[in-house]
Amino acid sequence: MRKPSKSGARHRENVRFIPPSYDLKAKAPLTNRDLNEVIARAQVSVQQHLPDFQEVLDGRLRALQSALAEVTRTMGAAEAVSQLDRECHELRGLGTTFGYGTLTDICQALCLYLESRKTLSEKGIDVARLHVDAAVLAAERRLSDSEADGQQVLQGLRKVIAHQE
Repeated sequence: MRKPSKSGARHRENVRFIPPSYDLKAKAPLTNRDLNEVIARAQVSVQQHLPDFQEVLDGRLRALQSALAEVTRTMGAAEAVSQLDRECHELRGLGTTFGYGTLTDICQALCLYLESRKTLSEKGIDVARLHVDAAVLAAERRLSDSEADGQQVLQGLRKVIAHQE
């Protein structure tokens, strides 16, 4: 919460909780175990899956591109937009888990953009396409969220969204 204003009233920050991806929910259900034990087991699991990650990432990127193609084919129909949002949500979780910060941020931006839209206009499809292309680029180059290139991509995408709205 913010500090009380001069009048003494407290203002609440806008807080947004982002639910975990569907894959993560399936792989890591809620537990009563000690948190340190759960974290240690999760880190071991991530290390074990690291060799297979590129194959999984490539598959998720293809699924994201396929979902975008369906959005384009259906001219932004609600069901296709919903599928694009689900694919983007899944990819966002993978990026976080395996250290692809810029990929995560791009997917987060697209998820937020799609969240308030059931369908997409032609301009909306263009915005989604830019995000998907940027996500593929970020994955190929493994851009971290601290790299200047990654930050420039994100700033550009934010400007596109701001200009479109």
